[in-house]
Amino acid sequence: MKVLFCLLFFLCALFAPPSTLSKATAAGGYTYACIGEDCYFYDTPTLTRGVFLLPETYFVKILEEQDAYYRIEYLTDTAFTRKIVGYCRKEKVSPVDFQPTNPYLYRSFDVKYQTGGETGDGFLTQITLSCAYYGDYRIGEQDYCYVLRGEEFGYVPKPDGFFYERNPEAAQTPSSPAKDDSASSPPYLLFLILALLAPAVAFLLFKSSSKKPFDPPEER
Repeated sequence: MKVLFCLLFFLCALFAPPSTLSKATAAGGYTYACIGEDCYFYDTPTLTRGVFLLPETYFVKILEEQDAYYRIEYLTDTAFTRKIVGYCRKEKVSPVDFQPTNPYLYRSFDVKYQTGGETGDGFLTQITLSCAYYGDYRIGEQDYCYVLRGEEFGYVPKPDGFFYERNPEAAQTPSSPAKDDSASSPPYLLFLILALLAPAVAFLLFKSSSKKPFDPPEER
């Protein structure tokens, strides 16, 4: 009977469904997602107002997974940029199984402000500020850029001719998750194993039932 129990345990273990990682575990570590078209960065999980459009073909780092959204991280702390943490809709990004070499877009441009009228020598008084680009934002017919100026975030009119190069690593992003054929055993394999083990199981059952229970010991 011990052999029979071992065989049954082996079959259960062999065809048991594979375990899956919890959402908390899957979202940890260096998990990235490629930014798709019209993917807004939100500052609250209610996803009611998009702050700006994340740059398409670049990546966000997934910090946490929920039903409708990811909690994400974008950019890093440098001399000109600041890391930001927020949210995006899950259907607007494509998770990847690799860590991108250059996940974020580091782009800057100058903005000129006029601080007064003409001086006595005919020159305009202007000041030039460098801005770190985060994404686009459209209000009516006007296009803006969401930028970091010094220590403050804000919107500035999008410069004429402004563009950024697409991230070539986006080509490695699968269009749809690959199906894992090893997740379940083929049905024919189950039938084959059962057919091979059936005679052994029947023999063990017959052998164990041939002896009456509580048979008295033989006399010496």
